[in-house]
Amino acid sequence: MKPISSRGARGPMDYYMVDTSEDRLPAEQKMAPENAREARRRVCKDIDRFFYENAIQFNFATSHAYYNMIRSVRAFGRGFKPPTMYDLITWILKELESTNRSIEKIKKTWAQTEATIMSDVWSDIKHRSLINILINNTYGTVFLMSIEASDQVKDVEFTFGLLYSIVDEVGEYLAVQLVIDNASSYKAVGKKFMEKRKHLYWTPCAAHCIDLILEKLGELPQHKNALTKAKKNNYVYL
Repeated sequence: MKPISSRGARGPMDYYMVDTSEDRLPAEQKMAPENAREARRRVCKDIDRFFYENAIQFNFATSHAYYNMIRSVRAFGRGFKPPTMYDLITWILKELESTNRSIEKIKKTWAQTEATIMSDVWSDIKHRSLINILINNTYGTVFLMSIEASDQVKDVEFTFGLLYSIVDEVGEYLAVQLVIDNASSYKAVGKKFMEKRKHLYWTPCAAHCIDLILEKLGELPQHKNALTKAKKNNYVYL
């Protein structure tokens, strides 16, 4: 239903009406500043309600995908029919196929350039210890798997066995470097690896090394007092 108005004027009721015509209107339409403010307020309210009713974290609004979605809908203009649940499922399956093809394409290059196995350990909001395994070469980085290892994250034998199996999966002579944390347990894993596989080198994670350096600097008297005061500020995360 198109707005019942004259000379292109828009009124308060227009925001409640839905244009069901198939005509594709221009993406950009000029409107009076006061109407634009009210229209934006209603759009933001609808977006906010969508996040709230579906328990979606608000920080997801900072993602590139969120901005791309809004930009695409805006560029299409009025008359856009949102995808149904079944449309989304079909699209996701096609996207999965495309992603798998890209991954396989990178995997085929491992024989040309050899590869680096990277292990990233982190904790989620439930304080579970997770180990992410990634494979990197000059053609890109492939996420291989994520393992929940809360009870064994510092177990040398467990970590060694896990990474040893990853080397076998990638290819014994295709994996030439292992990048893991600089913690004492991981140092032991790295040394054990180089003893077992002479062609493979262990390299401590540079980011983790820098993190440890910054922690040590923060313990110095001239910095500790300032950091303690800063942590009392709810707007700055340290």
